[in-house]
Amino acid sequence: MAGKTGWLIWPFEALLQLRGMLFPWVPVFLGLGIGVWFALPTEPGWLAYTLAALGLCLGGCAARWGPELARPVAVVLAALSLGFLAVGARAHWVSAPMLE
Repeated sequence: MAGKTGWLIWPFEALLQLRGMLFPWVPVFLGLGIGVWFALPTEPGWLAYTLAALGLCLGGCAARWGPELARPVAVVLAALSLGFLAVGARAHWVSAPMLE
């Protein structure tokens, strides 16, 4: 794409050309979402989980119905958010009372 905005679009076009070879990267981004949760100094609150759920919804909808060029980035956003939410749900599911 020639023009003044061509340099902004070329990464998306490169990802689009790799379509079909990017699926193995989904677990990597799920793991990065999990790593973000563990890297936080304190347990995230409801706002962090709400933003992650919003990221999952937006990423999923954009991956399904969004423009073709934005779909790989939308899948990355959805995978990161899903990893964050999955580890948070698991942590709350297995939590037990602790003695002080």
